[in-house]
Amino acid sequence: MRDPTVFHPLSFFRSLFAQMRLLQKGHMIWLRKGLPCVLLPKLHSALYIGGCSKKMNAKKKILFLCTHNAARSQMAEGFVNAMYADRYEAYSAGTEPTKVHPCAIEVMTEEGINIASQRAKSLNEFDDMYFDYVVTLCADNQENCPIFPGGGTYLQRAFPDPVSTRSEEENCARFRRVRDQIKAWLKETFSDDE
Repeated sequence: MRDPTVFHPLSFFRSLFAQMRLLQKGHMIWLRKGLPCVLLPKLHSALYIGGCSKKMNAKKKILFLCTHNAARSQMAEGFVNAMYADRYEAYSAGTEPTKVHPCAIEVMTEEGINIASQRAKSLNEFDDMYFDYVVTLCADNQENCPIFPGGGTYLQRAFPDPVSTRSEEENCARFRRVRDQIKAWLKETFSDDE
């Protein structure tokens, strides 16, 4: 049996390596005191070490999905992170990510929400994550609607894809209509959820 008062470098480095892996995968955060808080996302809870606050894991995670992660899912992510940040942490992804459409950025700026720093992301970036809600925003079966297995509750809400080959001015009008529909649905669905 090892003497607990003697420093064991191998045990120390094994523990440090395990903590680094958890931190790298987003399952651990460091507190100001230097004590780790290990988050176990698949269990909806956290292993509280050294006085981790339960409030640290109080936010529910939402993943919004659409094909290109260029408009609908980006707007939904922006709305939730701006309007419901006290209860939710939103992300977005797509099966064929392109780039955030300029009209999506413009119409969200009109709402006072800046999504210019957001980027289109692939589903693969979230492979090791668990989400309380996974929301697909595809309009119909002709779209290649993403499927994500790491969710607690699955929601599907069809919004038309505002991206088209029309002129920019006409196209941005479509974005405004879809933006308003998404905002109303998010308010109806997530504003009173506790």
